Amino acid sequence: MDNLKKVPALRFPGFSGEWGVKKLEQLADITTGNKDTQNKVNGGVYLFFVRSQTVGKINSFSYDGEAILTSGDGVGVGKNFHYINGRFDYHQRVYCIFGSVANDKYLC
Repeated sequence: MDNLKKVPALRFPGFSGEWGVKKLEQLADITTGNKDTQNKVNGGVYLFFVRSQTVGKINSFSYDGEAILTSGDGVGVGKNFHYINGRFDYHQRVYCIFGSVANDKYLC
């Protein structure tokens, strides 16, 4: 299997040669938050991402920019993803993926 040439049958203009495989951590910066679920505030100013599709509110932010967020544990692992561009805060077991790859919303 490793001897197969890695060239797709259909190519977009401007691409040539074999494709490569990289881990996400080679293409982006990845961090986790430092908040707990009980830190959410009804009517808070900023979005607060926890380990589910539900997005809460909070009165603090720990990141200001473009990012993709996903659960690091619990029932949402591999199932929920959020894209945001702005100020937000996030749970200690939520991964924040940022850098140039966050512009590529197709990761969500």
